[in-house]
Amino acid sequence: MADATTKAIIDTISRYLARCTDDELEAVRKKFNCVMRLDIAESGGTSSYVLDLKSQCTAGPLTEQSPSPHVTVGLSDEDFVRLVNGSEGHQRLFMKGRLKVQGNMMLLDHITSLGRLLDAAE
Repeated sequence: MADATTKAIIDTISRYLARCTDDELEAVRKKFNCVMRLDIAESGGTSSYVLDLKSQCTAGPLTEQSPSPHVTVGLSDEDFVRLVNGSEGHQRLFMKGRLKVQGNMMLLDHITSLGRLLDAAE
């Protein structure tokens, strides 16, 4: 995804999930089985997104109706894009202090797997 941003990635995933068949959604649920919250530092402040890849299979901005996350990840927009496209690893970002995690840290591997959802969406 050229000139990718977190918002563009979330929008692409959201559109992909909306057009998936029931069988495809079940495969997504089986693979991810979690709710992730992303707190993304951008030039104008922080934006929060929720990826519900457990029950509803939706992706979008955080709302009052969003489910409770299994993991909350805080990082910059640029670092999130690098994680999803595979050019940076979450372990490296965490060790550098550029990635903050609350909740189930083991679910960080799923962020890199989001790149496969993007490949399927395009």
